[in-house]
Amino acid sequence: SKTDQMTMIELMPGKPLAECSYILMCRRLLPTGLIGLVLSAMFAATMSSIDTAFNWRGAILTRDIIQKYFMPNASDRALLLIGRVVTFLMGMAVIVLCAYMYLFGGSLFSIMFDLGAFILIPAGVPIIFGLLTKNTRKWSGFFALLIGLSLGLIKFIFRFAFMKAAVTSLIDSLSAGGAQDDLAP
Repeated sequence: SKTDQMTMIELMPGKPLAECSYILMCRRLLPTGLIGLVLSAMFAATMSSIDTAFNWRGAILTRDIIQKYFMPNASDRALLLIGRVVTFLMGMAVIVLCAYMYLFGGSLFSIMFDLGAFILIPAGVPIIFGLLTKNTRKWSGFFALLIGLSLGLIKFIFRFAFMKAAVTSLIDSLSAGGAQDDLAP
């Protein structure tokens, strides 16, 4: 109904109505108790996926990189502690990146695809070349991944640095334009 649409527009200003459609459907069709149950199920499913992703990435970094190259004689207890710290740092990095990206607009859906493009495409390049070529050196996949991730990180930094500069210059020009209008005869 029109009232529900207006409520969502007031609750989430600046967001397209398409992003709010699931919330609108829940508000119109479900009683209050079931809305809470749906929200808790959504949080549980999201947390399960995030927990799994962070744990296996932390395990890969801890076992395959840190233990293999930096601490070959580390005990299991030390590796467990390092894995927890790595997992925590990855979680904080994702939170900071998402908060930073959200400041410049965009839905969570587009943020998810942006982060995937910065990480998954560079990670896929060595896999594809490994399938297409024979007799590659051991280090070639690692350096291809490192170069791809570095280029993705550089693209990420430049994109948001220039976006921030563009927003700042727009604000400056608007404020300067407003001041000139006040002084005009």
